[in-house]
Amino acid sequence: MLPDCFHALKLAQRDLIARCDGLDAVAERIGKSRGHVARWNNPDTDDEMPLHIVHQLEAACGVPFVTRALAGLSGRRLADVDPEDAEPGSKAEMHSAIAAIFSHQATLMANWSDAIRDNVVTPSERRIIMRDLSKIGHEIIDAQMVFAGANKAEG
Repeated sequence: MLPDCFHALKLAQRDLIARCDGLDAVAERIGKSRGHVARWNNPDTDDEMPLHIVHQLEAACGVPFVTRALAGLSGRRLADVDPEDAEPGSKAEMHSAIAAIFSHQATLMANWSDAIRDNVVTPSERRIIMRDLSKIGHEIIDAQMVFAGANKAEG
């Protein structure tokens, strides 16, 4: 029998998948098969979403279902960022910019690991890797702009 905390996380995963428009939309967004996503959605399997995918989907739908569940299991609650910390060039914005790079880098590494598992990188897998690299490039440019804005704000 699985612990209650596991069921709370599975329910949060199911809510996240539903909020992100279902199995097919999530599979397309993250570059996994529908069957793979369906295992995360099935309460009778012990498959859990990797954290980088949780982060990606929560960012896309704007609701921290799994993050909130994890916090609740630890006796914690989530709180919104103070609006003053969300100003351009703020410490929170710089942290967020760097976190976005690491999140996409984790996705790249997971997809690369999947691609080389059989020692053959297919054209589809190359497209996924190139998409991931492109996202990282955009996040780096965004982070550079955030840090430049912080420097400009300080004079």
